[in-house]
Amino acid sequence: MKKNTIFVGLDVHKNSTDVALADAGRDRNARFSGSIGGDLESLHKVVRKLQSTGSTLRFVYEAGPCGYGIYRFLIKQGLDCIVVAPSKIPGKSGDRIKNDRRDALNLARLHRLGELPPVYVPSAEDEAMCDLTGGREDAVKAFRGLPGVVGMSDNDIGLAAKTVAMAGGGLAVVAENRVLSFLQLDVAGLMSTCSLHEVNDKHDELLAATQLLGGYGENVFMLMSFLALPVIPHLKITDYGLIYVDTFKPVGLRV
Repeated sequence: MKKNTIFVGLDVHKNSTDVALADAGRDRNARFSGSIGGDLESLHKVVRKLQSTGSTLRFVYEAGPCGYGIYRFLIKQGLDCIVVAPSKIPGKSGDRIKNDRRDALNLARLHRLGELPPVYVPSAEDEAMCDLTGGREDAVKAFRGLPGVVGMSDNDIGLAAKTVAMAGGGLAVVAENRVLSFLQLDVAGLMSTCSLHEVNDKHDELLAATQLLGGYGENVFMLMSFLALPVIPHLKITDYGLIYVDTFKPVGLRV
């Protein structure tokens, strides 16, 4: 008897994960399994339950600020898992508003159809070495091309820049190698498909996170975006901070 295959779509967030299942065969409807906690133990319980059916399991989730922990956890157990870039997921007309349940179902369906190209996932050792040796370079690139990242160190800025790049755009605050807050801007890196209420709440969370890092009270994301505009030729962000080009002297950010 041929063994059944279940394609498992995971819509992953920091504190929760939505799970959807799609059995092999185009004539079978995908089904929503439920929401679980964002920890690996909760995912492990789902894995054990699905393994008890005797089916082959194939997992998929979007690349994002939660990183590759789930991928490595599943691969270590001998399970099949891929990570996909949000920009490579085919969308449907009308699906402009973020919906975790629908997104999990869509991932499961598309994975069953073989329409999701996986991204390269570095080993934990390679990623650690990249963070160690590339932190400085990532920090410079972040300030020059990604005005939406805030961190306390070169490595934090590197992680923030990587988080934004993997998600196709966004705003990120990182401290001690941990993402404190993140808002995905998945439309050309400028706009979000989330509702206005969700974006507003996440923006408030981002500003609160910058305050925890010693922010002075300004909207730092608006400030950095403004300074990065090419229509402001006299002020430039450099490795040495904000420079007034006409006099080549640094400019303070506090008034």
